[in-house]
Amino acid sequence: LKGVSDYDIHIILENLLDNAIEAALKAVNKRISVDIYSDEQAMVIKISNTTEENVLKNNPEMNTTKKDNSYHGYGIRNVSELVKKNNGTIEYIQLGVNIVQCRVLLML
Repeated sequence: LKGVSDYDIHIILENLLDNAIEAALKAVNKRISVDIYSDEQAMVIKISNTTEENVLKNNPEMNTTKKDNSYHGYGIRNVSELVKKNNGTIEYIQLGVNIVQCRVLLML
């Protein structure tokens, strides 16, 4: 894709999928959905996953919930920095009580 490096896309997908897998494993119904599409102007990445709770209500800043947070929480920060670098946007949407979606728009 022109305008966005393979490395940036790799880091974004790796971190978002890692977080989605970790959250879905804690949920009763373990589900992850990935939707990626692009046109000449932009690439859209949507990753939805089940959770054990309403994530955005309980943690709207999406901070790490791991006990030793000095070694964790870099993934979302890295994703946010790469999205900004590529003139994009990132948003988290609660699709249901136990479903959250991350939407990334990267300008090409």
